[in-house]
Formats: sequence, structure tokens, C-alpha cells
Amino acid sequence: MKTKINKLLLGTCLVLLACLCSCDDYLSNVPKGQKIPTTLTDFSVMLADEYTNCREDVTQAILLLNDRYVSDGNLSYYELWNANYFWNESADRIAMNKSDETTYYNGYAGISTANLLIENAPTATEATDAERGQVVAQAKILRAMKYFTLVNYYSKTYNASTAATDGGVPLITSAEVGAAYTQPSVQGIYDFILQDINEALPALPEKALNVLYADKATAYALAARVHLQMGHYQEALTNADEALKRNDQLFDWVQFYNDNADILSAPDVYQTITSPMGFDYRAMPTS
Repeated sequence: MKTKINKLLLGTCLVLLACLCSCDDYLSNVPKGQKIPTTLTDFSVMLADEYTNCREDVTQAILLLNDRYVSDGNLSYYELWNANYFWNESADRIAMNKSDETTYYNGYAGISTANLLIENAPTATEATDAERGQVVAQAKILRAMKYFTLVNYYSKTYNASTAATDGGVPLITSAEVGAAYTQPSVQGIYDFILQDINEALPALPEKALNVLYADKATAYALAARVHLQMGHYQEALTNADEALKRNDQLFDWVQFYNDNADILSAPDVYQTITSPMGFDYRAMPTS
């Protein structure tokens, strides 16, 4: 009996050892169809995710401004949309906001991506130091944009006399799961945003690959917007001028409509329209 027990124990230990070894091997394997980012290109393409990182979800602000038409169906289904669309001051927005936290999660998802790039791009392979620095700079602009949206959505409007004591939003500078965070004042968040922009500017290109990546015009325009919000009008003007030096093209949308009135007034017909910006749009059918 003792021999059988010893053999059983030995067999169990061997099985456990095999499992531990195989688990270690399993965790070391990259899942089929996936890859671990190592090159700079692997990291930089994360910036171009237009549905998360390149999107600022400001739906509720747009509804409050009445800058967006909302159908009766959506107004009936989304209570928060209805309250904001019709400026219903009696609505309990604190409770309703829990039904639409897209801005919060989208913002911190973009910040997580930015932190990941800032941490890893400096050691990425197949790139020069200048190229690595450019990706880090573009990630800092992404992070600054997200924090600007978040602090204006979830904190008090910037007021120079109270910003140092008004509560800001959580500040996370690491991509690690469960990373520690601080919660500076509104002033602290604005200072962090401007720091990211100023640190990024020297390494940004004059012209980015496409509109999904930040360049110097992007950074100067963002700086102008932040300073304007803070009431720093001279700084806002200076940065706006720098942005306009790089891109001051205006689009005549009235003329664009007049030139394409027949197409735009026939929403049930699929026809291609090239916008002044060079994009192709198709009118959506009504049925």
C-alpha cells in the first residue's frame, strides 16, 4: 500500500511539473494570427485607429449645442440624448450619465495607447532615433487631446482663480494594467497638457503622413485651443498664427453646396461627391 501511495504521489508531482512547464511554454507562445509589437511600425500604426484613438466622443456636447439632428427613435430610446437635445433642466443627468460613459472610456483608451507608445517606442526596432522620437511626440499629442476632452467633460470649466483647487480627472502615465494614478487639480491637468504639447513640438514633422497622425500644425492648433480656454489670449493668438502658417486653407461650403445641390437634395440616390478636402462621400438612401 505504501509503495502504491509513493508511486501515486510521484506520478502526481510529475504531472504537475509537466503542467507547469507546458503552461510556461504556452504563455511564451504568440497566439495564431497575433503578434507582439517590436518594430516602430508595429507601434506607430496604433495611433491611426480612427474609431478609438482618433475619435473624440463629444456626442452630448453636440446635442446640447443642437448641432446634430436626432431622430425621434433615438430621442425616445436614449433618455440622456432627449434631455440634452431639449435642454430639459429637470432631468436627473447624474443618473442618466451612467447610461453613456463613452467619452470617459474612449478617452482613457486613447491615453492607454499613448502611454504604451511613449514607454515602448524609444526601444522599438527598425527605426532611427528621429523616427522613434516622432512617434513618441505624436503619442504625447494624442494624450494631450484626450485629457483636454476629459477635463472639460468631467471637471469644472477652467477658471484661473479656482483652477488650483478645483478637482481634475485621474492622471495616468503608465500603460500597465492597474497602474497607479493621481488626481491633480484642473490647473494640474492643464499644466500637464501644455507640457505634453511643448515636449512634443520639436520632434513633430512639418507634415504628417495623413490626418490621423499629428504634425506641428496639429500641436500649435491644440495649444491655441487650450490657451484660449485658459484665457491666455496672447498665447492663443501666437499658437494659432503658427498653425495657420502651416495650413490656412479655407473651404467654401456654401459654394460646395450650390455646386452639388442636385445631388445633395436627392438622398435616395447613390452618387459620389468629392468634397473640397478631397474625400468621397455618398448620400445615404432613405430606405
